[in-house]
Amino acid sequence: MNSAEKLDKIIQAIIKTKDKSWSMTDLKNPSLFKLDISTSNGLAFIGRDEALKILENLQRSEKVIKLFERNYPSKITHKTIIRHYDIDEKTGKKTYIPIKNPTPIKTPQPDLDAIYLNLEPGFDNWLDHYTTQKNRKLEDMDSSEILYMYGLVLLIDQKLKLSSSPRVNILNIPNISKYSKRF
Repeated sequence: MNSAEKLDKIIQAIIKTKDKSWSMTDLKNPSLFKLDISTSNGLAFIGRDEALKILENLQRSEKVIKLFERNYPSKITHKTIIRHYDIDEKTGKKTYIPIKNPTPIKTPQPDLDAIYLNLEPGFDNWLDHYTTQKNRKLEDMDSSEILYMYGLVLLIDQKLKLSSSPRVNILNIPNISKYSKRF
């Protein structure tokens, strides 16, 4: 399986998860969810590490998703509170007070059977463009779409022959029925 096919599987899993879990997510942030690595969505065959690499590339190149630090157990930093501050009610000035026995903040353990991600606001538009681009092969078009494209090509060709400019202005989109007798 090449990387494009793996990306398709991951996108399908995101769509399924998004459709299935939209009502169960946080209402303040409905685009935040957990993508399970399982055989039912096909991600178990890709593997968590490979899926993360592909999603990292998608995050870097398209900026439509955001992966969380929780996905990377080696990068999780353990934090400790070493001081807190007190605010003077009269002046509003902060006074830092050191803590004598600091305790570490517990960070959640990563779930190695899931990937946590946030879908950015442009994800739906990107997904529409991605699926349209992926499904726009000549073999996948029906006869009416091919006729429509043929009509546009003929119109562009006609306009280019009439003008010396490389720019073409098409005001009327051709009617498909006019070209159907040629096929």
